[in-house]
Amino acid sequence: MPTKGWKRTWVKLFVTGWLHGSIRWQLEPDERSVWADLICLAGQCGHEGAICDNDGKALPRDFMANQLNIKQTLLDRTIAKSIHDNRLEEVDGCLSIVNWSSYQSEYERQKTSRQKPKEVIKESFAEIVMSGRVADYEEVSPGEYSVKDWEDDEGKVHTCSDSLEVTGQHQDGTLIFDIKEG
Repeated sequence: MPTKGWKRTWVKLFVTGWLHGSIRWQLEPDERSVWADLICLAGQCGHEGAICDNDGKALPRDFMANQLNIKQTLLDRTIAKSIHDNRLEEVDGCLSIVNWSSYQSEYERQKTSRQKPKEVIKESFAEIVMSGRVADYEEVSPGEYSVKDWEDDEGKVHTCSDSLEVTGQHQDGTLIFDIKEG
């Protein structure tokens, strides 16, 4: 049974390999478009390059051809050539992209950063002001603001639960805030 992974919303296509690689002379233009569709289908299936249903079972060829809006003869021809050229393998009728990890290495590399929570450092508004940094605000109700989270140069996320209420205005136009510690 194929390994269950993440369903993808995008797949990587190596530009130089696509334009100048062996695929240019090994597959006809219509077959290359089916190959690109098969890569997308494998990404959508979410089984680490296998083209199968949620249970890891092979998709029927007529279903695949219908989904890709092509004739089954074109699909069968592309699959046969791709198996011969070691792009695809077929085990128990289930197709798999042979070098899936190399096709999706950037996706896999970035997956850990998407899953890893950012380190959060809590600071009060007074600490922000004393450090000389400028904080961004967002209005949460008329005259009341909250300090927005921000990311520093090291990628650390700073957050402040304090809210600020405008209590007046200096002659030069700068606002006077009352800090409500959160």
